[in-house]
This record gives sequence, structure tokens and C-alpha cells, in this order.
Amino acid sequence: MITGDIEHKELPDELLHEPKGASTASEGFIYVADGAGSGAFKKLPMTSLDIAVPLVTDTETVTVDETSSLTGASLSQPATGVLTDVQAFVGIPQEITTMINKNASELLRLYNNQKSINDQLTQNISILKTKLNEVISELKGLGLFHE
Repeated sequence: MITGDIEHKELPDELLHEPKGASTASEGFIYVADGAGSGAFKKLPMTSLDIAVPLVTDTETVTVDETSSLTGASLSQPATGVLTDVQAFVGIPQEITTMINKNASELLRLYNNQKSINDQLTQNISILKTKLNEVISELKGLGLFHE
């Protein structure tokens, strides 16, 4: 067999060579053709990659509303919670019993309000965690994120 009679593209693998400069190229560099029959080893910028970027949709979280602050002024608001009133006793004036009941009802309302806020925040954290995992999965699929 005369090698001059075989075109380069027809050579078997064992007769092929690495591109010129491969022996001195730095790790992580790739050969990029210049379109004029030559090229060079360099790092490929992300903008040069031809990849289909998956769509990750926006996520809406629950709006935390109807909140009350725990200030002295808010304790005068009427209660909306259900609470068994403290019964009036002979030795305790009715005004004090009424004040205890009003304050206990107000504290129950504030507790229920805080519980509602905590439940909404827990729901938001769960939604955001799910969305973050979706984004990480997409990045892993593109090879842009490694654990």
C-alpha cells in the first residue's frame, strides 16, 4: 500500500494524529477552527456554546397579608378568636374579669395571626425550594452545575 494514494479522510484511526499543538495545549482548552484551514487551542466562552437553554418559569409565592404588629396599641383591637371567658368571682371586680377576657382574646387573635404568617412563609419556602431544585436540575442537565 502506498500512502500517497490514500486521502487523509480514508486513513484508519491508528494512522491519524492529534491536531497540531495538542501536545502543548493546556488542560481544559479545546481546538477551535478559524474557518481558514487552521485554528488554535483556547478556552471556549459560554457565549460560543450552541445549547438549548431550558425554560424555567417564574414562581409566584403567597402574599403574606393581614398582619398585626405586637405593639401596645394593637392590644385594644376587638378580638375575633374563640375563647372561654373567665368567670367573675365574688372577690374580683367585674372590670378586671372583663379586662382579662379581652386581653386573653386579643392574645389568641395575635397568636392565630402569627400562626397564619408562619404557615404562609412555610408554604413560600417550600415553593422556592422546589423552584431552586428545578433550576439546579436544569443546570446539571447542561453540565453547568456539579455537586
